[in-house]
Amino acid sequence: MAKYEESQDVKNERSKNRQRATRARRAEEKRVKDLRKEALGQASGTKERRAVKSANEGELLSMLGRQSQQGGIYDVSTGKYDTSFNKQGTDETISNDGVDQFGLNDEGVVGTFTLDVVKSDNTAGTATFNGSGVN
Repeated sequence: MAKYEESQDVKNERSKNRQRATRARRAEEKRVKDLRKEALGQASGTKERRAVKSANEGELLSMLGRQSQQGGIYDVSTGKYDTSFNKQGTDETISNDGVDQFGLNDEGVVGTFTLDVVKSDNTAGTATFNGSGVN
């Protein structure tokens, strides 16, 4: 019985995946290192410098007065981002959500209502509005 041998393509793909993961990890480490370096440059005393050295990414961003560019919800207890709330997919943009429609009736038509008003010359008048009315 011959031993299973991986094809060269499979080996190459596996190697590329490891390299991608390593690059991503190193880029993240460098980003945090740069944040720490910037925060240390702004620290004015030993106490602040110690706080910067022990801070995680979220705390560093807070010290620098910034917000994360990663999106998602930052979990303070773990120091990680939970991006599961982000939309997934390449076609997901804010414009895909459309415009909210308020005051539509069951047929999808905006209702109208009329109010009695006093005009600027102190005479009676009416004003017609689109929407569901005043509650």
